[in-house]
Amino acid sequence: MVNVNTKITLFNSYCLAVRIGFILLLYFFPYPEMSILPFVIAFGFLYQHIKKDKSGGFGSPVYWPRLLHAATYMTAAILLLVEDTRKYAFWLLVADIIIGFFIFWHHYRKNNFFKQLKN
Repeated sequence: MVNVNTKITLFNSYCLAVRIGFILLLYFFPYPEMSILPFVIAFGFLYQHIKKDKSGGFGSPVYWPRLLHAATYMTAAILLLVEDTRKYAFWLLVADIIIGFFIFWHHYRKNNFFKQLKN
């Protein structure tokens, strides 16, 4: 099991960075072919949900709603397929990052993990 400091560092440096990079990729290259990436990510979240896999990134228990992420990425993939709605895919995934950050922050604040950082 990874300690709290490492989890917070990994989330902020790896998870958010990868998701922001992915969104920038879709922003600068909003082509229908790019919809494959969010489809794959959405099916990955759905598979983990159906499998009832309770372990999340970095070996810790899942506290975020995988179905919400799956629905967001699936909707973004569909929006990328239609030329008039491609810009909304970008904003939908930006909203997913903001929601994910607040879920992360709430989880760690609720469980007093931030107090452990001071020790």
